[in-house]
Amino acid sequence: MLGVDSFNCYDYVTVDDNSVSDTNDFYAWIPYADPNFDTCWENPQSGVKRFNFHKANIIKYMGVPDDVNFTFALNYKRMLNWGFNALTKFNDVQSTLNRLGKPLPYIKPAWADVSSWIYPNNLPDMWASDYVDKVEDKVRDQYLLYETDPYYIGMMNYQEYYWGTDANDRVLAANATPAKNEFIDFVAGKYLSWDDFKIDPDYATIGQAYASFAALKPANLQAYEPNFTKSGDLPEFIRKSSERFYKTWKDAIDKYDPGRLFLGSCLIVNSNTYCSKDWIEGSLDYIDALNADFYTTDANQLLGLYITPYAESHDLPVILGEYNLTTTDRGFLPYGTAMANQLERGRIYDQLMKTYFASPYFVGCGWFQLTDQPLLGRDVHPPGGERYNTGLIDYCDQPYYDMVDQMKETNKNVWSIHKGQ
Repeated sequence: MLGVDSFNCYDYVTVDDNSVSDTNDFYAWIPYADPNFDTCWENPQSGVKRFNFHKANIIKYMGVPDDVNFTFALNYKRMLNWGFNALTKFNDVQSTLNRLGKPLPYIKPAWADVSSWIYPNNLPDMWASDYVDKVEDKVRDQYLLYETDPYYIGMMNYQEYYWGTDANDRVLAANATPAKNEFIDFVAGKYLSWDDFKIDPDYATIGQAYASFAALKPANLQAYEPNFTKSGDLPEFIRKSSERFYKTWKDAIDKYDPGRLFLGSCLIVNSNTYCSKDWIEGSLDYIDALNADFYTTDANQLLGLYITPYAESHDLPVILGEYNLTTTDRGFLPYGTAMANQLERGRIYDQLMKTYFASPYFVGCGWFQLTDQPLLGRDVHPPGGERYNTGLIDYCDQPYYDMVDQMKETNKNVWSIHKGQ
C-alpha cells in the first residue's frame, strides 16, 4: 500500500478571532466578502473567522465556486500517476470519490469518547466503566457506515494514543480514577496484607507514608514512580492496560464486523517518553498490523525500533501510518526531516522506500499530507502552530515536480523490491 493522508486537506487560517483581543489586526489584510468564496470560510458563525486560501486559489483559477468535483478528480489522477494506490488516515472523501466513480482503498480511524481519560484527548481510560460499551458502539456504527464498501480495508483506533511517561505521571498522581484504582488493586493483589506490602524493600517508603491500600487511591504517588517501576509492577500494569485497550477493540470488531482488519494505533515509537515498550508489547496479540507515525531520514531507525523487535518476533506486518520529508523553502518552518530542496526530498524518499520495502514485514505507508500546511499556520489562534512544507502540492495547487517525479519512479520499483527481485 502506498497511501496519502489528507487527500482533501484544506487547512484553514484564522484571520479574525473575537475571543482574543486585536487578532483582527494580526494580519495586514483579510479576505473581503465575496459570494464566490463563501465555501472558503469555516463555520463563520462561531466568532472565529478561518479562511481557506488553498481552496480560494482553486476556485479563482477555475472561475466557478464549486471546487470539489474538479479537485477530487484532479487529485485522484495525480495520485495514480505518481504511483499511490490508497487513502490512509485523515480522509473523509470516500463517498465523493465513489460518486465520481473514482474509488480508492482506504483506512478509517475510530474514536470512542469515554467518561474518563488518562491523558486528555490522547489516551482514554481503558478501565472506565463505560469503556467497553463505548468501543462497541463506535465499532457497530462504523460497520453500519462502511459494511458494503469493498474498498474499506480496516480500522485503526485513535490517533497517536499510547501510554508513555506522561501517562505514568497522570495515573500515579490521579485522585481515585478508574485506572488509578485498578493499579492499586493490581499491586495489592500481589500481597497477603498491607503489612506484607510494607516489608517489601521496593515499597518500604510508601508503607511508612501511608496506612493502607485504600489510602493510596486518592494520593499523589508520582514521586514513587521509581519504586513502582523497580518492582516491575508498573511495567506489568502498562502491559495489562494495553491488553485491555486493544482486546476490547478486537473483540468488538470480531462481534460486529468479523474479518475486518484491526490496524491498531499510530504509535510514536522514537522513545519510551512517547510510547512505552510495555504498551507496544501488550497490543501484539490483538492487532493485525503494527502501525507507527515515524518522521526520519534514516529508514534503519524504524527497522531497529519497531520492525526487528516487534514485527519479526510476532510475525506482524508493519504500516508506516504517517511520515514525510520537508524543506524550509518559501518561509516554511524547519522540521526534523527538513531537506535542502525539493530534489533532496525526492532523493531521500527514494532511499527510505527502497529500504522499507526490502523488509518482508513492511506492507505500506501513508504520506502526510497531500498539500502544504498554510504558511500562516493551521491552528485556531495566531501565530498558528504547524506550518510545514508537508505537501506534494503547494498552496497554489501546483505539484512539486522535482519531488513527485522522483516519487513516481520510486513507487514503480518498490513492489519488485518487496518481492526480493
